Amino acid sequence: MSGFNFYVENVYDGRQFKENIGTVQKSGFNRKVLANFEKPLVEEFFDYLSVICPKQENKPIISIRINDLYVSELTRAMSETAYATLVIDINRI
Repeated sequence: MSGFNFYVENVYDGRQFKENIGTVQKSGFNRKVLANFEKPLVEEFFDYLSVICPKQENKPIISIRINDLYVSELTRAMSETAYATLVIDINRI
């Protein structure tokens, strides 16, 4: 049973720059490369949200517009830390 009292019907990509989602360290080469998801951003988010917020007829419906998403990774000796910035609008339908 989901702990959320809504489900997501639509996810929209409202980002101005859609080429990538940030930079990460390339494994084994220790250099920064552009990062992206395997599938389009909207599809990745919708797939994830449909699992954690499954559709149920008795719950309110929302749509999400992603305005900005940026991921970065910092690698130090024996540690890696990733950061993500996400800016969204949520509309209740």
